Amino acid sequence: MARRIPIFFASDDNYVPYLAVTVKSIADHASEGNIYDIKVLTSGLTEENTKRLASMKTHAIDVEIVNINEAITNHRGSLRKRLRDYYSESIFYRIFIASLFPKLERAIYIDCDIVLVDDIAKLYDIDLGDNILGAVADESIPSVPEFCTYVERWVGVPRNEYINSGVLLLNLTEFRRAGIEKRITELSSAYNFDTVAPDQDYLNFLCRGRIKYLDLSWNKQPKADNPIPVSELHLIHYNMFNKPWHYEGVLYEEEFWRVADTTPYREELRSTLKNYTDGERRQDLEGAAMLVSNAARLTYAEGGFNETLGDKNK
Repeated sequence: MARRIPIFFASDDNYVPYLAVTVKSIADHASEGNIYDIKVLTSGLTEENTKRLASMKTHAIDVEIVNINEAITNHRGSLRKRLRDYYSESIFYRIFIASLFPKLERAIYIDCDIVLVDDIAKLYDIDLGDNILGAVADESIPSVPEFCTYVERWVGVPRNEYINSGVLLLNLTEFRRAGIEKRITELSSAYNFDTVAPDQDYLNFLCRGRIKYLDLSWNKQPKADNPIPVSELHLIHYNMFNKPWHYEGVLYEEEFWRVADTTPYREELRSTLKNYTDGERRQDLEGAAMLVSNAARLTYAEGGFNETLGDKNK
């Protein structure tokens, strides 16, 4: 009997083309004996996008669209309070996986701006012990002093232990036991913490001490100052503004286009790159600067996770 590997995404219509690339990259590296059970958490997709995603099903790839509206209805207001222009509420969908699928013991969550260059089943098979999740320390943090002081003072996590939540191996049994979903929804309502990376900051604070740190090759961002040969990688994460569908010359762009050109969204993705404007690029620069500015502003402000809750999290 084939083994089913549950892999979760969160997407709206805008991100479906990139999601399709990620799904195709999973299929390209699938191993015999596995069924890759793709579940797309969404508040709604067009009929056309739903059909296109369904067309990607194979004997090894299953695709299910999961409407999450009912699950988040009572929490939508509090979760949206601190969202910035560059985030949508979908960043919080991952915290509801454990309750939406109570029979699952473990699962993978990955963002839609990712390309696999190896079999994702290898990630699924990593032993987590009694840790709540496995993740990679965010490589973008140590190189930016404002982010370093923010995560240590505001979030309460050492700079080299602050994880990126775009790739998560979830121990759903321990996630439930620790009450992570309930704690995030209650804290967002009670304290309304200001944050730089909303879901990521909550997960870092609440799961600290119970995270298995994975090798960087499982969440490699296209940082030109820290290249790793593709042959040594498992997964490439085109995080934040390093998007090959917006910019030429992005590290590992060849891997993205190699897959993208074989999806139903090839023409749209090529058009997006061709038509990305200077104004949009300026907005990207402003967005990046705003992230750094917010980190600097919050570093010495009152009311952060660490100051407010501190040892209460233990």
